[in-house]
Amino acid sequence: MLISDSEVVTSQGIAELLASALAPIGDISLEPRLQGVALLDDGVMFGYVDATGTPYLRATAMSAPRFHALGSTKHPEMQYWSIPHSLAADIPRLRELAFDAADAAHLAFSFDIDEVTPLRLPGPMPLRSLVCLALLAV
Repeated sequence: MLISDSEVVTSQGIAELLASALAPIGDISLEPRLQGVALLDDGVMFGYVDATGTPYLRATAMSAPRFHALGSTKHPEMQYWSIPHSLAADIPRLRELAFDAADAAHLAFSFDIDEVTPLRLPGPMPLRSLVCLALLAV
């Protein structure tokens, strides 16, 4: 468990605990930002702890339903969802969500976009068309 119920900690303290728990996913650093603390992976923001101490992870159109199913709430201004209390005791699952959040953040940063959405093909595509696309990609 990251924090016991009796502990009272600041946004910075929560961010430090989170960074420690998430260290295996990459080079995690902290930076004061937006009246809270940003969690960065190689300089790219993928998580955030707001001024009230609520931790958030970046989400995509594909990962948002997973966060919603866990009881998370969306940040009112950013593409970030809160980390549910149930994950405080499930560090491997927390790391999995954080790894996905870091991937989404890096992808969005690389292409200078706010939202990462899955590729949608215009309609049903015959197998031969998919094979042609695959051969063109080689």
